Amino acid sequence: MAKHGGPFGRRGLSSILLVAAIVLVVILIAYLMGYISELFMRYEQIEILNVNAVWNASQRYWEITLKIKNMGSAAATIEDILLNGISISKVKSGGYYANYRSLDQKPTSADFGNATTPVSVNIILDSGQEIYLAITLPNGAVMENNSVATSGLNLEIKIHTISGKEYPKLIALP
Repeated sequence: MAKHGGPFGRRGLSSILLVAAIVLVVILIAYLMGYISELFMRYEQIEILNVNAVWNASQRYWEITLKIKNMGSAAATIEDILLNGISISKVKSGGYYANYRSLDQKPTSADFGNATTPVSVNIILDSGQEIYLAITLPNGAVMENNSVATSGLNLEIKIHTISGKEYPKLIALP
């Protein structure tokens, strides 16, 4: 009886190595495909977690604070804040425009007042990042459908991103 080179023989050993190599290549391809698809499947998802409005009687504007978070897997760029359908850069009363600033922590007071020039918005939120937006809205500011910033107004705030998505939140002005 001839020896076959062990319990598997040459053909058996070659077959086992070939199967192992194929399994290894399949696992590597599956890993790479998952990685590539993750790059293309990234998305933004902004959530407005909290909104609060307070009347500042001495300065005659509302201080509106929003807590927002990017719950998506990709960075999101906020390019505008809409107040009842109008860009924050166009909302004004007399010589004062609505204004905003982004903060890492909740502000104790807006303390930056109304703006005398229009503001532009460009806020980048990384995946998982959470910030506060502090907005000042001047008393009597006119918005879409002739809605006027007065006590009791239902104000829809929309966060508009560069990808064209909008994230709304409704609040009644006190």
